Amino acid sequence: MGAMQIHCADVVHGLSVISRVEATHVWAQGCPHSCSGCCNQEYRAATGGTLLDVRDLAGAIAARPRTRLLVLSGGEPFGQARAAASLCALLAEARPRLGVVAYTGYALEDLVHVPHARELLEYVDVLVDGPYMADMPADDGVRGSTNQRVIQVGARVRASTLGRPPELRFEFRTVRGHLRFIGLPPQDWRSLDDPGAGAPGVKTSREAGRDAVHDEGGRRDEDHSS
Repeated sequence: MGAMQIHCADVVHGLSVISRVEATHVWAQGCPHSCSGCCNQEYRAATGGTLLDVRDLAGAIAARPRTRLLVLSGGEPFGQARAAASLCALLAEARPRLGVVAYTGYALEDLVHVPHARELLEYVDVLVDGPYMADMPADDGVRGSTNQRVIQVGARVRASTLGRPPELRFEFRTVRGHLRFIGLPPQDWRSLDDPGAGAPGVKTSREAGRDAVHDEGGRRDEDHSS
């Protein structure tokens, strides 16, 4: 049997966009929901993104001593619940205190019908559930919209410690010549001026694909945080 793989739209290390500690964010590729106004529409398709060996990804996260949190988003991470649970299990062994925050378009009550969801929930400390609704924007720095719930499931990280001031709800980050937009955008984010315009050697891109998975090696001098 081959190694288990997880289909990722993006992986970024060293972020702190929803917490006061450094986190690795893993965006799953593929989503069955059709949330109006979704800011990650390119992550919906089952194609695109990158297949990663779960052990390799776990090793890359565990090797970063400053990382205190794993954030699973997407796409729909519970669409790959078995692989995501395997990733969390490996990290629980290597880094027992690493907290896990997971986003899902499902309601918690509906996850009982999703294959392997219970396995993944065993490792989740905070679950943000429910579909994103563009006409109900949240400003707590954790939820995308106010219909979503922030549910305490485990104990390694407390929901009350999550969130950032509204002015720090998202980050721009340059990685390998691409400018990445990460976090919870304002409602008018699509009309914002291109922050990379005129910057030599910098292309703006939110594409999933071969260059979407990257490790910044902790180089905070490459950050462009708003």
